[in-house]
Amino acid sequence: MTLSTAQEAIWYEEQLQSGTSNTGFFSVTITGDLAETAIWAACEAIVDRHPPLRTLVRFDGDQPVLDVRPPGRPLHFDPADAPCPSGAEIPATRAWRDAHGTRSFDLTTEPGVAFTLLRHGPGRQTLLVVVHHFCFDGRSKFLFARDFITALGGTELAPLPPVDTPLPDAELLERARKHWDALDVPAIPCLNLPTASTSEAGGAGTTPGFVLNRAQRSRLGELAANAGTSLFGGLLAGLATQLHCYGNERMVLCVPVDLSTPESRGHIELAINVVPVELTVRGDDTFRTVLDAARSALAQLKEFRRVPFRQLAGGKPWASGARALFSKVSLSYLRLPDDIPGIPGLDLQWDFVAPNSAQSFDLMFHLRDVGQNIVGRLDYACRILDRAAATAMADHFQAVLNRAIAEPDTPLRALAPLVPASVAGSLASAPDPGVGAAAGAGNSAAPLDWLPGLAGDVLQLAEPGTPEHALEAWLARVSGGALHAHRGVRPVDSDAVRAAVAEHGLTTLVAPYRLIEEVVGAGAGTLTDLVTPVSQVRPSAALAALLGAGVRLHALYAPAGLRPIAVQTCGPADLGDRPPVLRSVAPGVRLEVCGPDGVGLPRGVAGEIVVDMDGIRIRTGDRGRVEDHLTFLGAAADTVHWAGLSLNIPSLERYLATHPAVESATVTVDGSRVTAIATGRGLDARQLRLHLKRRSVSDELRVGTIILEEP
Repeated sequence: MTLSTAQEAIWYEEQLQSGTSNTGFFSVTITGDLAETAIWAACEAIVDRHPPLRTLVRFDGDQPVLDVRPPGRPLHFDPADAPCPSGAEIPATRAWRDAHGTRSFDLTTEPGVAFTLLRHGPGRQTLLVVVHHFCFDGRSKFLFARDFITALGGTELAPLPPVDTPLPDAELLERARKHWDALDVPAIPCLNLPTASTSEAGGAGTTPGFVLNRAQRSRLGELAANAGTSLFGGLLAGLATQLHCYGNERMVLCVPVDLSTPESRGHIELAINVVPVELTVRGDDTFRTVLDAARSALAQLKEFRRVPFRQLAGGKPWASGARALFSKVSLSYLRLPDDIPGIPGLDLQWDFVAPNSAQSFDLMFHLRDVGQNIVGRLDYACRILDRAAATAMADHFQAVLNRAIAEPDTPLRALAPLVPASVAGSLASAPDPGVGAAAGAGNSAAPLDWLPGLAGDVLQLAEPGTPEHALEAWLARVSGGALHAHRGVRPVDSDAVRAAVAEHGLTTLVAPYRLIEEVVGAGAGTLTDLVTPVSQVRPSAALAALLGAGVRLHALYAPAGLRPIAVQTCGPADLGDRPPVLRSVAPGVRLEVCGPDGVGLPRGVAGEIVVDMDGIRIRTGDRGRVEDHLTFLGAAADTVHWAGLSLNIPSLERYLATHPAVESATVTVDGSRVTAIATGRGLDARQLRLHLKRRSVSDELRVGTIILEEP
């Protein structure tokens, strides 16, 4: 048997991201007198009834195919002790599962289901079911629960007749292609989302659960009904509103949809397709307008629910970038059933909302309708967010939705200020006393208390009248030194610069980063302070060694037309794949980031850097992100949006240059083609792609062509 479209997508996802296993778990706590053998027998009966739970993957040539094993084969059962007080069984089960790590499956040798029976105390036990999504979806949990109760009650589970899953016809696929072609996919920017500098290299995390209460659910349902959409449409509108508060206008969200048919609804299986929907939300829109957009998005969802996106993107010029665009944010919504029966003499508590162990999306909002309330959580990829940033996003969702349903006729740009000041606040409120704006006006001749340790004479390299020359003169004056002009020194002549430094015994050099590398390559001499634009800092082993020996590199931020306003004194670790963060800010200056409409963005969300000097706001055209510091993300000219990808060219160049065989790297964008030119000895294009993939799978997709050059 061939893999279904959904199974194929999960299979290849795991091959692409080795070491991950797309699994989830749920549990039932049983209080009362019930023998362990009865629990095992019920599990065996369920597995015998549902072929996907006893299916392996084997290869026919190089193609994976399904290998359904016959009923009656031994299953994976493990008993374990997990003592806990009465009433604490569900948190104890989650804690046990976290402590014992994620259960991985090799689907070529074992089916995608495993059972553990946790013994909490006399008459208290929990069945923990770990399942691979290759054979199990969210709806299947409820089918398992009903079959489990039926089997425990002594009723034999009847075999299920085979069913066929309808496939999309050619006409539907063509309509879907025309729809997405008309949306001009390459022009859709990658979603602007919070990030965290402390994010880990891989793995998945989840936030604490949150609740939309009965009144919120009722009000949202009323507004959605008035707009001609469902409660889920209202939740989709709430998420779109939140994303707009992060500076997004055009957005693609992915929604898992149930593909089961009336004939297959009793079958445990993977009957899910993930369908992308596009929404456009602008600052002048109100929440009622966004509800209309959500209604249209759900119409897209209904029409194209059976279209596999992999087929939709196949052969398109933007197909390589589509994975990054369509793997960002997903919204999963499920109504929990209220008709699961009980068993006389036993108390059963089901935990259906436990988190998954792998992330197919960067962010996935899980919302579960439990009748009077909606419970939710946010699952996230740890390479994107840390727990604090993800929890803040979950809090934002609740706060934005609560404000939107209270004021559905308020323009969305008026909803943005609801972000808590502790998250959206400027550097002026950062806890580090060395960060932020001091009181008083910014005096260009003020001492450089915010630029630690810089003092001494400066060599003039720039032509008089240029901004670079003004910077040199300013640094010399405020640091108590002198500006030295030296005949015969040209900015590109490292030998002459080195000789001038030695002749005058200079301590400070203000120069482009490449020139600094060349000048100090044979040693720093009398130089103690090197000043260069933050946007130019690249990896350099020689410079890192000098920094380790005490030479200071000051990465300076001076927006066009302004004096220097922020700096970071770098250590060896700062010469990495990202620009240094800017921790010291000049007196009288406040830095924040804003979205396209000029509204301030929350902590961790990238936007345009805005300088507030004595109450005057100046938009710089540069991009950055505020946390406890400012992370400079590049000048506007350095950032290119293509096929849903935000390409920060200096960042990609810096990271490529961290490969030990690469001496220098240049990245260019020509239309829809991204090319990396790497210079070095013994280079291998495949190794460079693997190097990119270690940072992020989407980075590897960004680069279409790699050209290797010998120095």
